[in-house]
Amino acid sequence: MNDPNIRGSGDGTDPAVALYTAQADPGLANGQMIACTLAPAAGSICAASLTFFLATEAQVSTRISAANLTKMEKTLAAFLAEQDVS
Repeated sequence: MNDPNIRGSGDGTDPAVALYTAQADPGLANGQMIACTLAPAAGSICAASLTFFLATEAQVSTRISAANLTKMEKTLAAFLAEQDVS
């Protein structure tokens, strides 16, 4: 299925997965996104890329507790496993 917010999604047969993060402050909202489209056999690369982004590059990772970041990483891993991207 094509998602206009994920470049390349729906252009071929390989699945696209994306991770969106957002933080809100009074009068400000800031969002980031990472997407990955690879053959199912390379799903572990997408999973690693999204997890790395969440842990090190996403701006929200520096604004939440380590416990909440761990919960987010586990939720991401569970979602990717459900999509057969792991």
